[in-house]
Amino acid sequence: MRRIVFKLLLLTIVFVSQVRSQNATKAWAKKKADIFFLADCSGSIWIVDYRTQLKFITNLVSEMDIGPDATRVGVGLYSETMTVYIPLNNTMTKAQLMQAIEAAPFYAGNGYISRGIDGMRRVGLSTALRRTDVPLISVLFTDDAARHLQFAMDNATLAKKEGITMFTVSVGRNVGRNELRLYSSDPYENYIFEIDNFNSFDTIRSSLSSSVSQVEHVLNDKGTCGENTHMDVLFLYDEYAHGKLASGKIKRFLQNFSEDLSINTGNVRVGVVSKTCHEGEITFIQHLKRESFIQKLNEDNGPDISTLLKHIRRYFFVDTEYGARDFAKRRLVAFLHGDISNNREIINEFLRAKFQLIEVHIVFIVNLNTDYNKATLERIASGSDHVLYLSSADDLLKHKKEFLGMFCKDV
Repeated sequence: MRRIVFKLLLLTIVFVSQVRSQNATKAWAKKKADIFFLADCSGSIWIVDYRTQLKFITNLVSEMDIGPDATRVGVGLYSETMTVYIPLNNTMTKAQLMQAIEAAPFYAGNGYISRGIDGMRRVGLSTALRRTDVPLISVLFTDDAARHLQFAMDNATLAKKEGITMFTVSVGRNVGRNELRLYSSDPYENYIFEIDNFNSFDTIRSSLSSSVSQVEHVLNDKGTCGENTHMDVLFLYDEYAHGKLASGKIKRFLQNFSEDLSINTGNVRVGVVSKTCHEGEITFIQHLKRESFIQKLNEDNGPDISTLLKHIRRYFFVDTEYGARDFAKRRLVAFLHGDISNNREIINEFLRAKFQLIEVHIVFIVNLNTDYNKATLERIASGSDHVLYLSSADDLLKHKKEFLGMFCKDV
């Protein structure tokens, strides 16, 4: 008898698991995530279109593996305020959840995106409700521009800093691309979905569902430098000139400094250029005369840092394939040592960089070489307060706070 009861219990558990996962696509099977949909229920939307929006959210949910140990879904409705219609910790079955979403009330009134995002972060995906080890995701729907853009941007930044991955679905052409970037995670092209009208939701259903299902857990971003702006930051140093030991110390400094940058929010993007690829090999057959051999030794065996600067100007800050953003501030941090006052090409490349509105910061490592021209360094930088002098690479971490004050004072 006990054996029969046990088998019945086992079959019940399997059946319940299958019912919960029924119709869940392969991408969503056993996917753990906390997702909060922000539905636009303002007066800018016709009631019929509002119902179409809810139906689309229902269709997305239909593909998910809903359950307390899998994907949890909450729904907020925003217009004048953000109202949590379905809390994240609800205990509904998938069928009940879908039915409830389609029955959501329509409030009309003015639409405040800033209040919608703020309510999502503080209430919808509050720290008391969210799970700490799963992806946190918000999906914002809108058909109109923000009434208080700065507040909306600030709230979106706070959400991203807390590890919330943000998708934006824009209907129509009332919201500019630059504004949509503010509400979306980085890279923005992967998190912004635009359609012409409310009848076009099906054109993005597959791609949006797939993108949301692939989101991974994001750690909180404690970096504050750059949280109020968008900034592309490139670090430049010549590994060949600095040597392996000093280059390693520069890398450790950059790793440490990156913790202070607002990277996970998408506000700051970082890059490094460090190799000049000097080719110093001389084969046995190349120089069979002493004079030729000596002449080769005296030649410059490869490109210097001016070549890297030219590459940076032409590609890194302008080419989207390199991740350049035309709306972001451009900053270059160059680690130099040795006197460059007589190298016109290096000086000119720095001046050309500044002409392209690239803000130049110089970290000058003196080492044992005290023969340098301070006026030249301040000329190629974006100001005398953009140059930091260090006695050796060992001092990089010791002077990190000083560099932070120089680099982050206006961002």
